[in-house]
Amino acid sequence: MKRLKNNKIISVFILLSCIALSGCGIHVVKDEYSLDRIDGDIRCEYRIGKDAKWADECVESEVEFDKDQFLDLFHEYTRYDPVTGSEDPMQYDLKIKVDEQPEEWRKIRDSEFNVRAVFGDDQRNVSIYRYEDKLYFYVLSMGGRTKPEKEGQYFIELPEEMSEYWQTIIQEVEAERKEKA
Repeated sequence: MKRLKNNKIISVFILLSCIALSGCGIHVVKDEYSLDRIDGDIRCEYRIGKDAKWADECVESEVEFDKDQFLDLFHEYTRYDPVTGSEDPMQYDLKIKVDEQPEEWRKIRDSEFNVRAVFGDDQRNVSIYRYEDKLYFYVLSMGGRTKPEKEGQYFIELPEEMSEYWQTIIQEVEAERKEKA
């Protein structure tokens, strides 16, 4: 029994040595879905329009958001993430079928408002979509060949209080963008 335990220890040591000597390392994935609080200074970045989350250019704005409001928004969004969330994303508030509703899909896709909090060496972001005066999180794309009846783009509406706060932020940032254009 003792010999088996020693062999395991030696095997692990040899494996780690091979990794270290080969120049390889063990990559630990940072948990991008957790955030308890934001300490220190924060820089707010806003991006607007289609694929706003991926845009390099952000809107020049003096609008600062409340850290706690951002944390609430971030945690609400992560509740519906299909991979890590606790809520069922199929309990959606809005479903758009791209082929049947191309104009509606274009409108909501172009309405993306990405809020990015940059603090220290870290950052988190959330995208909000507007449709018929309501704010939504994009949850998932579903369907296709295997489940044509479920095909569509699924969205969850923000809670009312949260929506009121972020509607104001969005309007202020858009007004500043128009002013500077």
